[in-house]
Amino acid sequence: MKKTGKEGIQKGIISGTLAVVLVLTAVVGVDFSTRKDAKAGTGMNTGTSRAAVTEELTAKRSKFVKQFALSDGSFIAATYSMPIHYKKNGRWKEINTTLVKSGKSQYKTKATDLSIRVSKKANKKSVVSLKRGKTSLSIALKGKKLKQSKVKISNPKKTTYTDVLNQNKVTYKKVLKNTNVSYDIFRKKCRRLLRFPRNRRINPFLSN
Repeated sequence: MKKTGKEGIQKGIISGTLAVVLVLTAVVGVDFSTRKDAKAGTGMNTGTSRAAVTEELTAKRSKFVKQFALSDGSFIAATYSMPIHYKKNGRWKEINTTLVKSGKSQYKTKATDLSIRVSKKANKKSVVSLKRGKTSLSIALKGKKLKQSKVKISNPKKTTYTDVLNQNKVTYKKVLKNTNVSYDIFRKKCRRLLRFPRNRRINPFLSN
Protein backbone atom coordinates (compact mmCIF):
# COMPACT_ATOMS: atom_id res chain seq x y z
CA MET A 1 0.00 0.00 0.00
CA LYS A 2 1.41 3.40 -0.93
CA LYS A 3 2.39 5.54 2.06
CA THR A 4 1.27 9.16 2.09
CA GLY A 5 1.27 12.09 4.45
CA LYS A 6 3.66 12.52 7.41
CA GLU A 7 4.92 8.90 7.45
CA GLY A 8 5.93 9.04 3.78
CA ILE A 9 7.76 12.38 4.24
CA GLN A 10 9.71 11.02 7.25
CA LYS A 11 10.85 7.92 5.32
CA GLY A 12 11.93 10.12 2.42
CA ILE A 13 14.05 12.29 4.71
CA ILE A 14 15.67 9.21 6.36
CA SER A 15 16.49 7.65 2.96
CA GLY A 16 18.04 10.90 1.73
CA THR A 17 20.16 11.21 4.90
CA LEU A 18 21.45 7.65 4.57
CA ALA A 19 22.44 8.27 0.96
CA VAL A 20 24.48 11.33 1.97
CA VAL A 21 26.21 9.40 4.79
CA LEU A 22 27.14 6.59 2.41
CA VAL A 23 28.66 9.02 -0.09
CA LEU A 24 30.71 10.77 2.63
CA THR A 25 31.91 7.41 3.97
CA ALA A 26 33.06 6.19 0.56
CA VAL A 27 35.16 9.26 -0.31
CA VAL A 28 37.55 10.46 2.41
CA GLY A 29 40.31 12.97 1.66
CA VAL A 30 42.67 14.72 4.06
CA ASP A 31 45.14 17.54 3.43
CA PHE A 32 48.33 16.58 5.29
CA SER A 33 50.21 19.78 4.44
CA THR A 34 50.03 20.77 8.11
CA ARG A 35 48.76 17.60 9.88
CA LYS A 36 50.99 15.97 12.48
CA ASP A 37 48.83 13.11 13.80
CA ALA A 38 49.42 10.36 11.25
CA LYS A 39 52.30 8.38 12.71
CA ALA A 40 52.74 4.85 11.42
CA GLY A 41 50.78 2.36 13.47
CA THR A 42 48.94 5.00 15.53
CA GLY A 43 45.30 5.98 15.49
CA MET A 44 44.07 8.67 13.12
CA ASN A 45 40.68 10.28 12.81
CA THR A 46 39.67 10.04 9.14
CA GLY A 47 36.25 11.53 9.62
CA THR A 48 34.42 8.20 9.97
CA SER A 49 36.46 6.17 12.47
CA ARG A 50 39.80 6.18 14.24
CA ALA A 51 42.23 3.93 12.35
CA ALA A 52 45.98 3.53 11.97
CA VAL A 53 48.04 4.12 8.84
CA THR A 54 49.68 0.81 7.94
CA GLU A 55 51.43 1.53 4.63
CA GLU A 56 51.62 3.82 1.61
CA LEU A 57 50.17 2.56 -1.67
CA THR A 58 53.10 3.62 -3.86
CA ALA A 59 51.39 2.52 -7.08
CA LYS A 60 48.68 5.15 -6.41
CA ARG A 61 51.06 8.12 -6.24
CA SER A 62 50.64 11.29 -8.29
CA LYS A 63 52.42 14.64 -8.30
CA PHE A 64 50.56 16.07 -5.28
CA VAL A 65 48.89 12.99 -3.75
CA LYS A 66 49.76 9.97 -1.61
CA GLN A 67 47.35 7.18 -0.72
CA PHE A 68 47.53 5.09 2.43
CA ALA A 69 46.01 1.85 3.69
CA LEU A 70 44.41 1.98 7.14
CA SER A 71 44.16 -0.71 9.78
CA ASP A 72 40.39 -0.99 9.42
CA GLY A 73 40.70 -2.02 5.75
CA SER A 74 39.85 1.39 4.32
CA PHE A 75 42.06 3.80 2.37
CA ILE A 76 42.78 7.50 2.54
CA ALA A 77 44.20 10.03 0.07
CA ALA A 78 46.52 12.77 1.36
CA THR A 79 46.77 15.92 -0.78
CA TYR A 80 49.73 18.30 -0.40
CA SER A 81 50.05 21.96 -1.41
CA MET A 82 53.47 21.42 -3.06
CA PRO A 83 54.72 18.66 -5.40
CA ILE A 84 55.90 15.64 -3.40
CA HIS A 85 56.74 13.22 -6.24
CA TYR A 86 58.68 13.41 -9.48
CA LYS A 87 58.71 10.97 -12.39
CA LYS A 88 61.77 8.84 -13.08
CA ASN A 89 61.75 6.02 -15.62
CA GLY A 90 57.95 6.19 -15.72
CA ARG A 91 57.48 5.86 -11.96
CA TRP A 92 56.65 8.41 -9.28
CA LYS A 93 59.55 8.83 -6.86
CA GLU A 94 59.31 10.65 -3.55
CA ILE A 95 61.09 14.00 -3.50
CA ASN A 96 63.79 14.18 -0.83
CA THR A 97 65.86 17.36 -0.49
CA THR A 98 68.01 15.88 2.27
CA LEU A 99 71.61 16.87 1.52
CA VAL A 100 74.11 14.00 1.47
CA LYS A 101 77.87 14.03 0.93
CA SER A 102 79.09 14.14 -2.66
CA GLY A 103 82.84 13.92 -2.86
CA LYS A 104 85.13 15.85 -0.53
CA SER A 105 83.81 19.36 -1.09
CA GLN A 106 80.07 19.19 -1.77
CA TYR A 107 76.64 18.00 -0.68
CA LYS A 108 73.84 17.09 -3.07
CA THR A 109 70.08 16.58 -2.81
CA LYS A 110 69.18 12.92 -2.21
CA ALA A 111 66.26 12.56 -4.65
CA THR A 112 65.11 15.45 -6.86
CA ASP A 113 64.45 15.80 -10.58
CA LEU A 114 66.87 18.75 -10.60
CA SER A 115 70.34 18.02 -9.21
CA ILE A 116 71.22 20.64 -6.58
CA ARG A 117 74.65 20.80 -4.96
CA VAL A 118 76.07 23.04 -2.24
CA SER A 119 79.69 23.61 -1.27
CA LYS A 120 80.89 22.55 2.16
CA LYS A 121 82.76 25.85 2.37
CA ALA A 122 81.94 29.17 0.72
CA ASN A 123 84.19 30.04 -2.21
CA LYS A 124 84.29 32.39 -5.19
CA LYS A 125 83.74 29.65 -7.78
CA SER A 126 80.46 28.06 -6.72
CA VAL A 127 78.38 27.97 -3.56
CA VAL A 128 75.23 26.43 -5.04
CA SER A 129 74.89 24.71 -8.41
CA LEU A 130 71.84 23.38 -10.26
CA LYS A 131 72.00 20.89 -13.11
CA ARG A 132 69.63 19.01 -15.39
CA GLY A 133 71.12 16.99 -18.23
CA LYS A 134 73.79 19.12 -19.92
CA THR A 135 72.42 22.41 -18.62
CA SER A 136 73.83 23.82 -15.40
CA LEU A 137 73.85 27.03 -13.37
CA SER A 138 76.27 28.02 -10.61
CA ILE A 139 75.81 30.66 -7.93
CA ALA A 140 78.90 32.20 -6.36
CA LEU A 141 79.69 34.92 -3.84
CA LYS A 142 82.01 37.82 -4.51
CA GLY A 143 83.77 40.13 -2.10
CA LYS A 144 87.28 41.05 -0.98
CA LYS A 145 86.53 39.89 2.54
CA LEU A 146 84.85 36.61 1.61
CA LYS A 147 85.44 34.08 4.39
CA GLN A 148 85.77 30.32 4.02
CA SER A 149 82.64 29.79 6.09
CA LYS A 150 81.48 26.19 6.63
CA VAL A 151 77.95 25.44 5.54
CA LYS A 152 75.27 24.68 8.12
CA ILE A 153 72.58 22.30 6.84
CA SER A 154 69.11 21.98 8.36
CA ASN A 155 68.19 18.53 6.90
CA PRO A 156 64.65 18.23 8.37
CA LYS A 157 63.55 14.79 9.58
CA LYS A 158 60.24 12.99 9.18
CA THR A 159 58.18 13.08 12.37
CA THR A 160 55.02 11.49 11.01
CA TYR A 161 54.25 8.79 8.46
CA THR A 162 52.81 11.35 6.04
CA ASP A 163 55.65 13.89 6.21
CA VAL A 164 57.58 14.72 3.03
CA LEU A 165 61.06 16.19 2.74
CA ASN A 166 60.67 18.67 -0.13
CA GLN A 167 62.34 21.70 1.47
CA ASN A 168 65.74 22.32 3.03
CA LYS A 169 67.92 25.21 4.07
CA VAL A 170 71.67 25.88 4.12
CA THR A 171 73.46 28.81 5.75
CA TYR A 172 76.95 30.30 5.52
CA LYS A 173 77.39 32.35 8.70
CA LYS A 174 79.36 35.61 8.49
CA VAL A 175 80.66 34.61 5.06
CA LEU A 176 80.95 38.33 4.29
CA LYS A 177 81.48 41.06 6.86
CA ASN A 178 78.77 40.53 9.49
CA THR A 179 76.58 38.95 6.82
CA ASN A 180 74.88 35.54 6.83
CA VAL A 181 73.91 34.03 3.49
CA SER A 182 71.18 31.35 3.39
CA TYR A 183 69.66 29.32 0.56
CA ASP A 184 66.23 27.72 0.67
CA ILE A 185 66.45 24.48 -1.29
CA PHE A 186 63.35 23.23 -3.12
CA ARG A 187 62.94 20.42 -5.65
CA LYS A 188 63.40 22.67 -8.71
CA LYS A 189 64.89 25.89 -7.42
CA CYS A 190 66.78 27.62 -4.64
CA ARG A 191 66.21 31.02 -3.07
CA ARG A 192 68.93 33.19 -1.53
CA LEU A 193 68.43 35.17 1.65
CA LEU A 194 70.89 37.75 2.98
CA ARG A 195 70.91 38.86 6.61
CA PHE A 196 72.68 42.16 7.35
CA PRO A 197 73.27 43.99 10.63
CA ARG A 198 70.89 46.92 11.07
CA ASN A 199 73.52 49.61 10.67
CA ARG A 200 75.15 48.17 7.55
CA ARG A 201 74.89 49.90 4.20
CA ILE A 202 73.67 47.36 1.63
CA ASN A 203 75.60 46.99 -1.63
CA PRO A 204 73.08 46.09 -4.38
CA PHE A 205 75.86 44.41 -6.41
CA LEU A 206 77.01 42.20 -3.54
CA SER A 207 75.92 38.93 -5.14
CA ASN A 208 76.59 39.66 -8.81
